[in-house]
Amino acid sequence: MTDYNKELGSYLRKWRQRSGLTQKYVATSIGYTSAQAISNIERGIVKPPKNKKLKIYLDMINAPSAAVIDRWLDCVYAELTEKFVNSKRKK
Repeated sequence: MTDYNKELGSYLRKWRQRSGLTQKYVATSIGYTSAQAISNIERGIVKPPKNKKLKIYLDMINAPSAAVIDRWLDCVYAELTEKFVNSKRKK
């Protein structure tokens, strides 16, 4: 994963910690079997879910949905731009 995913994960970690919730609590509340799933999201190893789980996750940690979506879009834009620029350089 890219640094953009790490940035987004770090942002989500900050909100979860502000809410006083553990990774285990959040994970089991949204249907994961272990805290490792949340840990992987927060470390940028995997992207956050893009379904109802994300909405529940954001509600639980009191993160502003619009801000998280904006950050996620920034990450996607940066990732696509990087891929596009790199593919142009190879030609």
